[in-house]
Amino acid sequence: MSDMDNMSRKKIKIAILGPEGTFSQDAAEKYCRKRLKEKDIELLFKKSIFRVFKSIEDNKAEIGIVPVENQLEGSIGATLDQLYKSELTIIGELSLHIHHCFAAKDKKEDIKSIISNSVAIAQCSRFINTFYPNAEIVHAASTAEAMRLVAGRDMPGFAAIGSKNAAERYGVNLIEENIEDNKINLTNFIVIGKNEYGCQNNNSGKSKTSISIKPSVDRPGLLCDILYAFKKQNINLTKIQSRPSGVKLGCYIFFIDLLGNAGDDNMKSAIEEIKEVAEVKIFGSYPYNGDQ
Repeated sequence: MSDMDNMSRKKIKIAILGPEGTFSQDAAEKYCRKRLKEKDIELLFKKSIFRVFKSIEDNKAEIGIVPVENQLEGSIGATLDQLYKSELTIIGELSLHIHHCFAAKDKKEDIKSIISNSVAIAQCSRFINTFYPNAEIVHAASTAEAMRLVAGRDMPGFAAIGSKNAAERYGVNLIEENIEDNKINLTNFIVIGKNEYGCQNNNSGKSKTSISIKPSVDRPGLLCDILYAFKKQNINLTKIQSRPSGVKLGCYIFFIDLLGNAGDDNMKSAIEEIKEVAEVKIFGSYPYNGDQ
């Protein structure tokens, strides 16, 4: 009996960034509708991306869903760092349209401070600079946490930026909707798990593989040679992102998304060639659906 069969016979615990009302919850509910139909689901709300990973590693949850990249603000560093440190596998992905609202318990003319997470603040910078250029900016762990704080504490003059769902959930009054700078605002989420379930077939027939590459030598043209290994095998890259290795300044780890399965002959050939000059870690192969 496969791991997925075992999962289907019991309540599936899914760890996500909390509290209730986050965009991670919206992503989890979308994933459940599309992939886990009619299965018994329990969402576990965690205070950080680190704790989402930890709950799976400690067998407190079967899978987790975390944001990995925003179309406007780029990759989520905390997710990439945990992927590299962890032995968990990426088993799926999904995209979510992100729409922010501005909510408060006070009147809009009384707003002196704005609270949200750093990504949401950046995505709504035009609205903030236009209507509240002198407002104090306060950062929260998540957009839902910002809504919860404004709703539950004596915070006069505070407004929160987050989802309409979170504002309604916590009883904060909507002042403005769809305040994001770019209305085509997508965030990509990955589904992570302890076991590798393999790349399941989907309608498009495409697979996506996520890897990291940490160079073990330092010479001119090294990155060019690494990328050329994929070109020779006709492998298309959909993303390349660098993150500091933490070893020393100028030392980076490259996170790369590729079209294809890690089990394909051309993918194996390219990776074997790259291993001569770098450490390669495969995070998983999973169905690729583009902008879902």
